[in-house]
Amino acid sequence: MMLEVALKFEKAFIRYEEEYDKFLSYFLEKENGKKRIGPPTSIDWRSASVFVQFQSTFYEVTLKFSGTLHVTSNNFYHEVCEIHNVLTKLADADDPLLSAMAASMKEKYNKYWGNADNINPMLFLADLLDLRCKMRYLKYCFESLYNVETVAMITVKVESILQRLYAVYNVEVEGVMSSKQQHMGIIENKSDIDVFLAEEPVNPLMKKFDILLWWKDNASKYKTLSLISKDILVIPVSSVASESAFSTSGRILDPFRSSLSPKMVEALIKRAK
Repeated sequence: MMLEVALKFEKAFIRYEEEYDKFLSYFLEKENGKKRIGPPTSIDWRSASVFVQFQSTFYEVTLKFSGTLHVTSNNFYHEVCEIHNVLTKLADADDPLLSAMAASMKEKYNKYWGNADNINPMLFLADLLDLRCKMRYLKYCFESLYNVETVAMITVKVESILQRLYAVYNVEVEGVMSSKQQHMGIIENKSDIDVFLAEEPVNPLMKKFDILLWWKDNASKYKTLSLISKDILVIPVSSVASESAFSTSGRILDPFRSSLSPKMVEALIKRAK
């Protein structure tokens, strides 16, 4: 953000150099025996422009991942794929500075996210349970990152995990269902998973979509799957919020306040928030 603002003043710096002699002489002077750094050169401005272009994607993704007032788990894998595509594209850029940065970051990316086994499968399920994505979109993301064998392996793994979760959660649902509802379920011979994946229409263009509200409104239709969705979608994909809470308490709990009663400490933390 600082670089983006600074770039707006490039012409102002150039004009200042041309019309104000003391501007350049200031940088020629020494401070504590060392020559002052500056003013920014044309190479500096170009580098700043490259950095802004490079960092904008990661800045936007960071904002999405750090959100605390909306669901983030269903956006995670989509954004990871987007980062992969951006790094791949920039690594082949004509600009040597840009391509070098992208190649270095892609190497680090591959270390953590290049192997599908390193990714928590719950994050795949979060996309699967998003009405705008489901399995078709997941496979599309897989195919852009992995080979055919890996795509098939991950797909089977995700479906298997969902089926196992369904079996566990369904025990709770059947425990509260009446005998009549159980009988109806046997007649239909279709699980929530089958109905949701095969019959629920996909709407990828739906931008303003409250996924929690949708599952709440359709809880009676998908009794078991709605319980799974609530538990998976509540998973935050960033620890920023929790770390911030601990940092806040650290500033409040100085040596003096550490001797306060737990009730008073709790009151102070709530007031700080």
